[in-house]
Amino acid sequence: MPFPVDTSADAVLDPVDQGLPLGMIPTGRVFWVDGTVGIDHPNYGTVDLPFDTLKYAITQCVSGRRDTIVIKPTHTETLGAALSLNKSHVTVIGLRSGASFPTFGIGQGAYITMAADNVTLIGLRLNEVSAPGQYLIVMSNASDACHILGCRIYTGGANYPTGSILLSGGNNHIVAGNHIQLLGAATASDYGIGLSSDTNNTTIVGNYIAGDFNSACIYAAGGTHNDVTIAGNYLYNVENDDAAGIIDFETAGTAATGTIADNRGYYALHNDGSALEQIILAYNCALDQNFFSNQFAESGGLVGQGVST
Repeated sequence: MPFPVDTSADAVLDPVDQGLPLGMIPTGRVFWVDGTVGIDHPNYGTVDLPFDTLKYAITQCVSGRRDTIVIKPTHTETLGAALSLNKSHVTVIGLRSGASFPTFGIGQGAYITMAADNVTLIGLRLNEVSAPGQYLIVMSNASDACHILGCRIYTGGANYPTGSILLSGGNNHIVAGNHIQLLGAATASDYGIGLSSDTNNTTIVGNYIAGDFNSACIYAAGGTHNDVTIAGNYLYNVENDDAAGIIDFETAGTAATGTIADNRGYYALHNDGSALEQIILAYNCALDQNFFSNQFAESGGLVGQGVST
């Protein structure tokens, strides 16, 4: 099957350009979505006659068939309730054209849940629009090997969520290359990415996470997390409460093993004496070459030099 090309939007779906691992190249059906011209009907779903919504497109996928849903840059969709991506081995790809991303408004009580194995989201933009659920994306404990890649997630209204992404269990999840930002919230969120139940082999790499977080940019709210990899992220927490940090696998009574390495960013703790030791609470993860600066005191330094805590 040839890889699809969106000629109408002058945007080419290239597996390398979209960050698509070779194992995700579609072998099943390819469905197209564009809310500007689409219709949710079984006879639609092609590049010229697309579906109207992702919500409908997922109903046309078959678990295990390795279907792909391609969303055009002009697409907008507002979710007023939870959207369950409950078909396994489905890849959802947002095409980008210049500064245009397919955009999902997350409305009151809404969120996207990845509720099957090997579900992948690539290149979507999610905006909080009004009182969303506690999170914008949830990796369910019913899923393994899900991926969130190259997405942009913006929150920050008066009704802030607890966090942007929650890993509520499962194994071999990857969260990579995303831009997660809490913009001008009246009150802080708890975290950007949270882990709430037992996980194994979680990878969180190459993300930009910035905002006002009561707990940390990456925070374990529960569970035991074995063989985590947290590397190459830019992490910025403007919360100046001394209890807030950057990465935290200890405060909530959790446990973790793995590697926390080569992360960079800023923290806003006023106490720059012991603060550097407080901003990463690693439990039994190895710490290596993480560098953070204090935005107030213009101090900072390395956290971890190839040693295990």
